[in-house]
Amino acid sequence: MTQDDPLSLNDVLNTETLENTFPNYEKQLVDSITDPERDAEQVPAGNVLPTELAEKLDNDLYTHQAKAINQLQKDNHVCVATSTSSGKTWVYTLYYCLRKLQNPDARALFLYPTKALSADQEKAVNDLFEQLGIDATAETYDGDTKRDRKKIIRDRVDVIISNFAGINTYLDSHTKWRDAFQNCELLVIDECHTYTGVHGMHVSWVIRRLRRVLEYYGGDPQMVCSTATIGNPGAHSKALTGAEFDVIEEDGSPHGRREIALWQPPIQDSGDGAVQGLAEDEILPSMRRNADDEAAGVLVHLGKNDVQTLMFTGSRQGTEIGVKRAIEASKNTPRVPTLISNLTMQDLVKRSAEQSRTN
Repeated sequence: MTQDDPLSLNDVLNTETLENTFPNYEKQLVDSITDPERDAEQVPAGNVLPTELAEKLDNDLYTHQAKAINQLQKDNHVCVATSTSSGKTWVYTLYYCLRKLQNPDARALFLYPTKALSADQEKAVNDLFEQLGIDATAETYDGDTKRDRKKIIRDRVDVIISNFAGINTYLDSHTKWRDAFQNCELLVIDECHTYTGVHGMHVSWVIRRLRRVLEYYGGDPQMVCSTATIGNPGAHSKALTGAEFDVIEEDGSPHGRREIALWQPPIQDSGDGAVQGLAEDEILPSMRRNADDEAAGVLVHLGKNDVQTLMFTGSRQGTEIGVKRAIEASKNTPRVPTLISNLTMQDLVKRSAEQSRTN
């Protein structure tokens, strides 16, 4: 390896390097795994879609896209549980295009967890409609929608994009949504793995209210849940919606080589030696060093060794605290200085806050 060659994760996160460069290293690296690159598995689009749609696509379909569309054509509800950027949006958008060709009055509800995602998906859906020559539009209806657009969207727009906080409010005025609900043939719940805990319980009751109102107006839409790769996609989708789903989880999309490190925060010294005598399954998470502190330390270690790194947090406040922890950790971490040690605290906090607002 020459000086200019980029370092891999395994070059930086290995026991020998960590013992020499990671402050207070206590064998936190439990294991490392290499997931080799994978080629795409595809089927001809014409095997699933009519010629008038298939010939306008630039690419064939991934196998999971084709399987999902096939199941939808059998009038089943479908949960697509594949990796990020595997083309889940195409599944339900292409299927809506099929329904639109069969019934020009067909409408749909696409529901997303965040406004930022709604905005991105609105563009992606409309771009696909344009590419395929489908006479349909998608538009977002939420708290930021201008008053003079709301009635137009309810009455005329083919695919209404919204979120469950909005749906919970709009159901009180369901008479205004008569046409949208009566002609709704597809209900999409994107990123359904995000609906857990108390929030997930709230969303599940909103979905049940929505389905009852749809039925009242004569709508009986098929449902598509899309989710990241979780352990129980079918059971989760059923608990969320009250319906049975066919699960598509064999991912046909490609991915590059992945290096995965498993990091275990060390046990904190209690001073009396009591913790050191416990078996592994008796050790509680609270007995270990703070995971966020550890993450900040790993972030700095990777960054100072020229490995481009992102650290994810659950909130804007978590992002700002993570930045502070990373700055503190950088003072004690050797190796090549990088951007994080050259920026001021004010710059870093400002950047992290701006990122949080956009997400």
